[in-house]
Amino acid sequence: MGFVILWLLSLASFWASFALRSLWLKKHKPEERGRFSFEIIAGLSLLLAGASSYKALEPFSPRWLNFILVILINGFLALLLPALGDEASLYLRPLGGLADFLALLLAPMAALYEKAVEKGNEAIYVVEGEEREIVEGALDLGETIVREIMVPRVDVVAIRADSTVSEAVKVATESGHSRLPAYEGSIDNITGIVHVKDLLRKAWEGRWDEPVKAILRPPYFIPETKNAAELLREMQKQKIHMAVVVDEYGGTAGIVTLEDLLEEILGEIQDEYDLEEPSIQEIGEGEYILDARASLEDLEEIIGKELDLEGIDTVGGLVYSSFGRVPEKGARFNFEGFEFEVLSLVGRRIGKVRLRKITAKEGGDGGGKSETME
Repeated sequence: MGFVILWLLSLASFWASFALRSLWLKKHKPEERGRFSFEIIAGLSLLLAGASSYKALEPFSPRWLNFILVILINGFLALLLPALGDEASLYLRPLGGLADFLALLLAPMAALYEKAVEKGNEAIYVVEGEEREIVEGALDLGETIVREIMVPRVDVVAIRADSTVSEAVKVATESGHSRLPAYEGSIDNITGIVHVKDLLRKAWEGRWDEPVKAILRPPYFIPETKNAAELLREMQKQKIHMAVVVDEYGGTAGIVTLEDLLEEILGEIQDEYDLEEPSIQEIGEGEYILDARASLEDLEEIIGKELDLEGIDTVGGLVYSSFGRVPEKGARFNFEGFEFEVLSLVGRRIGKVRLRKITAKEGGDGGGKSETME
């Protein structure tokens, strides 16, 4: 708003000099009265050009740059229009009445514009707190790919397609999931999705020993590079709650659910049955316990720096990349002024990682890497 006020003040001073010169011409050289009309229209042209250019540039560049560009545009017109004054006055003399009318309208229009700007600012600042986080989450979703938010293959709870209703109910009860992928041969060959409500219908009918193959629903396959916002729209339109993510070779990379997508917008969604620990726990000053599945963005917030690590999306991915192999429990390395220690392994998958800031007394080099094994 300050830039607009400065622009209006500069325009007012420019227009005032035009007006004084025009009044002198009107009194001492009536035959050149056409210039008076021209000066008014020149000023109005500057006003409209400035407002239009500021409005057009506003979405694309910072306010300070907009202001400079508007000043340049007005400066150019300020030099151009007077230069055309002698010839242009012949054509603009009939428009003198219109110029007077527009001048009368200028004051209330300026007041109306100021009120509109104030209302717009109020509308912007009303979106705060949780509402602002939701808006930011929705915008970020448009820049997110499915690979960044999917449940990875190693964490997917799936059943064989020839499992019985009884076996499927047991897996669903233990995992707490309402939908289970079913596969034939290996998890790379998912043939359908089992819904718990279909299992309950079979169980109610006493068909515990029947295979679930008969009640499988068609799976929805997507590439891991698919845009998350596009997937959300597709799942809403087609009423799908789970999608199977495949890699470039056609193998199963993981799954993504409607809940996963909504959590990117609304934050973590948990019910009374969710007992998951947070992916990041601060246990002391500069010391954290991280789930290996924590995103690289979460790690960047702790380190306070953007990390340019191509192909790495999680803390576990960073650990694997640093060691070049599956590390052992207790393995440590330094990265960006922090010490990483592998606390637990689940099979060949990293479970928990301890992160500790290296103090100046310890002589941390900030960006180096080193490895130690216990």
